[in-house]
Amino acid sequence: MRVKASNNGKPEGALRPEEFPLGSPESRAAARMVAANRKDRRRRIEFVSSVRIPWHGGDSDPDPENLANWPEGQPHFGPWRDFGETLFRDVYRPAVRLKPGEPIPSCSACGTPFQKEKDYPGMAYYAAACLDRHDPDRRSNTPPGESR
Repeated sequence: MRVKASNNGKPEGALRPEEFPLGSPESRAAARMVAANRKDRRRRIEFVSSVRIPWHGGDSDPDPENLANWPEGQPHFGPWRDFGETLFRDVYRPAVRLKPGEPIPSCSACGTPFQKEKDYPGMAYYAAACLDRHDPDRRSNTPPGESR
């Protein structure tokens, strides 16, 4: 539950832990509410690649089933991994190289056409332009083809 802040900076109707006896159920509930509304301010790093990366670290081997379950032509966001002062995650941004006249692909999930990123001799590089729409941390209600 998010609490709306008032003009003086104190959340409207929010109960503060110090307003209750130390260790009481009310004090603990107020402390949990304060903690739930606090944003994680650690630095976040995203490794964005057009190569699907099925493995997210740890002691286990890469999971081919994980890769097989990703829809083709759709961005994918790995979980945030904790590196102390930094959070890190892998992001798959589908991309293609096309020759002139080939049809421009669209995201298989939302229908947003891929965007031209770079021209090469005899071809162009197109990539998904809808990462914000699929990012669980930054969902966007922007209609396909429009920018935020």
